[in-house]
Amino acid sequence: MKDQKNLQRIQKYLIRAVSAALVVSAACAALAGCTGRKTDGGQIAAADFASVVSGAGETCSSGHAMDAEGLEFVAKSGLAELYLDPDTMTVAVKDTAKNKTWTALPSSGSHENGACAFSMSLAAGGKVYELNSQDNSVAFGTASSSVENGILTVRYVMALDQTAAARTADQLAEGDVWASFAVNYSLTYGSLIAEIDCASVTTAPGTSVLELHVLGSFGASDTAQAGDFMLVPDGSGAVIHTDSTQAMESPVSLRVYGSDPAISSVAENSAQMPIFGVKQGDAAFCTLIEQGDAVARIHAEKATAAGTLNRVWSSFILTDTSQPVGQGDGTTDVRVSGEQYTGKIRLCYRFLSDSNASYAGMAIAAREQLIRDGVIANYSIEGEETLPFVMTAVGSSDLGGSDQKLTTYSQAQDMVRQLKAKGADNIYLRYMGALSGGYAQEDPADASLRLSLGGSGDFEQLAAYMESQNLSLFLDFHMITAASGVSSIGRAAGADGGDLTVTLPNLLASAVGGAEYQIYALTAGKSDSALDAFLKRTEDYPIAGYSVYDAGSLLYSDYSGSYTDRQAFASLISEQLTRTAYDRALMVSGGNLYTLRSADFITGIPLGCAYAESEAYESVPFLQMLLHGALDYSGDPMNLDDTQALLRSVEYGACPNYIWVYALPEETGEEGAAFLFESSVNDASRFYIEVNDALADLRGARMTGHEKVADGVYMTEYDSSSMVYVNYNEEDVTVDGVTIPAQDFIRIN
Repeated sequence: MKDQKNLQRIQKYLIRAVSAALVVSAACAALAGCTGRKTDGGQIAAADFASVVSGAGETCSSGHAMDAEGLEFVAKSGLAELYLDPDTMTVAVKDTAKNKTWTALPSSGSHENGACAFSMSLAAGGKVYELNSQDNSVAFGTASSSVENGILTVRYVMALDQTAAARTADQLAEGDVWASFAVNYSLTYGSLIAEIDCASVTTAPGTSVLELHVLGSFGASDTAQAGDFMLVPDGSGAVIHTDSTQAMESPVSLRVYGSDPAISSVAENSAQMPIFGVKQGDAAFCTLIEQGDAVARIHAEKATAAGTLNRVWSSFILTDTSQPVGQGDGTTDVRVSGEQYTGKIRLCYRFLSDSNASYAGMAIAAREQLIRDGVIANYSIEGEETLPFVMTAVGSSDLGGSDQKLTTYSQAQDMVRQLKAKGADNIYLRYMGALSGGYAQEDPADASLRLSLGGSGDFEQLAAYMESQNLSLFLDFHMITAASGVSSIGRAAGADGGDLTVTLPNLLASAVGGAEYQIYALTAGKSDSALDAFLKRTEDYPIAGYSVYDAGSLLYSDYSGSYTDRQAFASLISEQLTRTAYDRALMVSGGNLYTLRSADFITGIPLGCAYAESEAYESVPFLQMLLHGALDYSGDPMNLDDTQALLRSVEYGACPNYIWVYALPEETGEEGAAFLFESSVNDASRFYIEVNDALADLRGARMTGHEKVADGVYMTEYDSSSMVYVNYNEEDVTVDGVTIPAQDFIRIN
């Protein structure tokens, strides 16, 4: 069995190494293109930032809707045809499989709904302006197009008024509200590709493009058929039922990979995957942000009244601000970054029909594209007979103000022995807080095993026991952050020039320390050299793999020395994880998309969404459909949640996950009881046995369907022709002749 696991590990590494070759060069190029620190972007007064000046033309009565009769053919690929509308300077794609035309502007649009292909917010003269392609370029006659080798290029010159629009770049004055950019459209394998090189975005002197909204009305509609929806990457994924008459509480806005702490302290709802989609009747499209994902937001609005539209789209933050554009509270001046993103934006629209016009079909299409792009590896779990039981043991913590021993090496071994005796035969021990600094780790370059938890002999005995029992020991470490021990030159800087500290959640909050703690972010160069030092120091440790605590859920830009934007940092992290996974298994906490290529296991994957669920807004396992069968994953620790967490893990195909300590400080009291191993190990082992017996053979299967079959009852389908029903109700429910016990699940083949 051990030899088989080693062989599988080698196969997995080789497959992922090939994928890595596709993106490592991008990481190097991104870092090489970083420039030194530029001048500070300055401040915008709170009132001026909150009051965006609209550049929409007051007298414009055309250009916001497309006429299918005037479309000009550009190119064809597979079943897709690309067209240009010369009147609106926007595009349309015809899916000939269903004779469905997807347009960049609604055919039933009107001036009142303000539909446009592109819009941008600019900072000029201490104010914020909103311009759009229809009112501020097409209406002024400053949009143009050309076609070469099947690539359609549309160039927009946007300005606040006709006079400014007529100026050329060399005629612009300081603070003029004027910007120019070009978008390239092409068809590849039947997919629409839209690309913008942000290095070529031109503005007047002293003017910054803050955010660029791309194809904001593509596929937009003010009507919906039964079953129509929009897909957004909220948590595990969510669908907005456009056929529902219920209004949403607010539009959806998701920052891909979360807020950037280097510039903003405003927490935004995050997306772990830069993917969205639309279903209309028996046709659909799924959009992947292939470049520019780390500077992107994804938005969605549901039509609620006449003149409004169902639409989902992405925007790209070219210049960071300390508050999201348009969301200023009117009381705090807003810092504007002196750096502008100069990388590329690339969106891939894949078109689907019939049975594939579903979020399961979108997941299949997205997975195929991500494999093609080298973002995830084309690998399937094979030959595994049991589900992993993720047991996170916390060794020590300094968060309470002193070194507190929570689980020594010998105690961790005792916990594993007991759990195995109770029926868990495939334990993944994730050992946190075992390195210098404990839970809040010190500089990874110098991190070594903590002596307060026992000598090296005790750790070796733990590792030897794990190996002899064919179990897996993962040593958890921080890769891009450190609580202490880092010189000032190794600390990343925020846009204000000071050391960048980030706030991380404390999983032990109810037992040790507060809800959050502060930790230093490392520069790109420091994190890279520190990783090399850490891997060299631990190369002889008798462990199965590493667990990376921070890099799967934290991403920032670095304003120290040579500026590193988030996109470059994401590429670097992806390359670092590839090195970490060499000859070792790799577990990653959080699982942002750029970390998945090298990972074997993802912990803390979302099993729900951030926005409130309703008749119109529903969480779905879209992320799980992408991953199941290719790598294992788990949600948050189950002993910190209620029964619904157990059922949700079954519905979403997640492995059991518990976080424990052997003992707590005397002063902790009852609030920390949930962390004690002895308090929940019996319930955990019973749950594991039940789930493992029922679902272990589905570990390598693809998740092919998911639906709500009754109130409080959901069915998940796998490609092995198996269906798993989960009943959240307090009473038994019978669906299609199948009775699902209350607060339980059942599998049907």
